[in-house]
Amino acid sequence: MNLTATQAQIEAFERRIRELIAEGYSVRFAVYQAYREHPVMQVMHREARAEIRAEAARGYGEPLPQGITARLFTQAWAPDGLTLSTRTTRGSILVREMVARTIEEQIAKGASCRAASLAIFDGYKQGGVIPVQDIPKYLNETLAVARHAGIPRDELMKALQPVRRQITKGTTAGMRAAYTQLIDALEAQNEKALNRAIYVATQERTRYFADRIARTETARAYQDGFLLKWDNNEDCVAYQWKLSGRHPRYDICDLYANANLYGMGAGVFPKDKVPLLPAHPHCMCFLKPVIRGMLDNETPHERIEEGGREYLDSVSLHHRQMLLGIHGAKDVMDGKISWTQKARGYGGKKIESRLSSTGGRGDIIIQSGALNPNSDRALKHATTYYESVRHMTTDCERIAANTGFREQDIRVIKNHVFIEEHDLYVGRKRFSPDYEMAQSWQRLIDGRNIQERDIVLLNHEYIESIFMKDDLSAVEAHEKAQRIYNYAALLKG
Repeated sequence: MNLTATQAQIEAFERRIRELIAEGYSVRFAVYQAYREHPVMQVMHREARAEIRAEAARGYGEPLPQGITARLFTQAWAPDGLTLSTRTTRGSILVREMVARTIEEQIAKGASCRAASLAIFDGYKQGGVIPVQDIPKYLNETLAVARHAGIPRDELMKALQPVRRQITKGTTAGMRAAYTQLIDALEAQNEKALNRAIYVATQERTRYFADRIARTETARAYQDGFLLKWDNNEDCVAYQWKLSGRHPRYDICDLYANANLYGMGAGVFPKDKVPLLPAHPHCMCFLKPVIRGMLDNETPHERIEEGGREYLDSVSLHHRQMLLGIHGAKDVMDGKISWTQKARGYGGKKIESRLSSTGGRGDIIIQSGALNPNSDRALKHATTYYESVRHMTTDCERIAANTGFREQDIRVIKNHVFIEEHDLYVGRKRFSPDYEMAQSWQRLIDGRNIQERDIVLLNHEYIESIFMKDDLSAVEAHEKAQRIYNYAALLKG
């Protein structure tokens, strides 16, 4: 997400810290004063609220109903019980402490490095000079000390070249010059290391902390909108856990997306059994609706232990150990303990939408009900349903059993309506999704409340497909089929 105002505050926060430290103020005063002037987390909070509203609406598929958006900010979703506001307040405290501690630690490292380096210099002096044969060893020890202070080796090597030249002279004057140059080199490198520490603490760590809260909260808001849309939709029978294309590393989400925990297929959960999402900070996984007819088995049966073990058996030892730990992986695979007790990130909690009227499932504000077939929402529903039909594997068999049609004829109809592209006025493409036809197809699959128009639809589309194979245009074939099987008239009636 693009937190431009937050980034501007971070940059101002960093500049002000540098200014105050340069003016001689203590690190803690500088950090706390700079934060008072540039409250990074509060700016992130304001910016994130707009993103959160937008993501919830995107998950819902249209603007949210009035009066429920506030729940995204007043109701907690994570096990820690924190709202965005509380998380932001705590974040402010943590950011100030983290930045101050990082800078203080670097200053302490720099002072320690300077003292240790000068002590090494003094320790190698014999008769006021460092013997030539000891110079390489001396420089290596100095570099080792500097490395612990966060000074890059290449930069320090370059800075120590004048020091080495003076030492090589083997004179008292050269040693005095070398000593002065060593102090100058160390102070310059310590200053660079301190600047790097300030940059990392503000630009990288603070930005990461703000991003983590904002990204996780917006990801959750999308799920809230998604659940509001689909929880009470009778066409949706389950949810499938999908990994983000930016899924960074192996974790509990891989198990959720690939294990068959309820006998419905890999990553498929009953609507009231979906694990908490986001599953961890920065989690970008999402849910996909599973439409009736897409699954071979729509009746769930819990097999969490068995399904989890089957999945763990299928992955590498390295991945098992990443998820369960080294000893945990062994104990689980030996049958000594349940994988649910060792899997990192598994908590057993289930996701509930904050946008329902009760803050959980059961009484969703927007009831599914009948839609105006000409509405934008009906078109979105039909578009989603048509896409799901293309992935169904048992619909033709079920429709044939429910209607007496031959299964091969139902497949011809399905290919004609949902899958094949045709030469239309707007170019070669599939037929546009139609809400009433989507409803008919689902009734035919279910075998419940099948209406006359549903049977007429099958006959109309079958004969239309035959006419189009005889080189009639789509319009001509449709009009000819309409004269025999008038589906449109039954819709109007």
